[in-house]
Amino acid sequence: MNEARAIRALVPLLDEPPGVTWSVHIALLDQFRDLRIAVTPPAQLRAVDNLDLRCAVSEFMG
Repeated sequence: MNEARAIRALVPLLDEPPGVTWSVHIALLDQFRDLRIAVTPPAQLRAVDNLDLRCAVSEFMG
């Protein structure tokens, strides 16, 4: 449970623009999915023109 609590604290990072790549956002979505943490990805992530990010969002959303 500590892992889930710690990763849940990172949810606000999904609202931030990428530093260099979308890898942080993708990793967070993957962890949220793996830990079954219910979050709603920001709408702007679904509009980003990046295949890897779109795949991560789609996989997360199920």
